[in-house]
Amino acid sequence: MTDGFYRLVDPYALCNDEALFAGCEARALGSMLDELRGFEHKTETAERAVKSADDVSAVLWTSD
Repeated sequence: MTDGFYRLVDPYALCNDEALFAGCEARALGSMLDELRGFEHKTETAERAVKSADDVSAVLWTSD
């Protein structure tokens, strides 16, 4: 994942590493991205963001 996607953990502290990976697996990447973008669009977070919406990218690969 890129640093933009990792903002869920740092600096926003919406989850920790374990919760981020569990959420990506259980809820899918799109759901986690929606959470990130929703948080970034809140007015009170604007001063904490380097950009209002950083580029994000993530890949989830699982094997059975």
